[in-house]
Amino acid sequence: MYIEIVEIRKDGVNMSTADFSVPEEVTKCLEVEDEYPSLFEMYKSDIIKNLINKNYLGKWEYKNKKADEIREKEDKLCFDFLNELYK
Repeated sequence: MYIEIVEIRKDGVNMSTADFSVPEEVTKCLEVEDEYPSLFEMYKSDIIKNLINKNYLGKWEYKNKKADEIREKEDKLCFDFLNELYK
């Protein structure tokens, strides 16, 4: 899924975030889009998770989950030990 937030429009008129109640995630995303691409990606994931799909996993969450699944499959005892160690 690809979402690009370019501007906010209502009835064909550009609006600023001060004109109405915009979710905080959207405001943050718009503020950092050009200057901080990493933050933009993080906030974009927050928008998808909080406003569109509660079960959405961002890129890093997905990668970490898959890496944990592989580690657990390869060596369950070591995986459990490391999880206890880093709690």
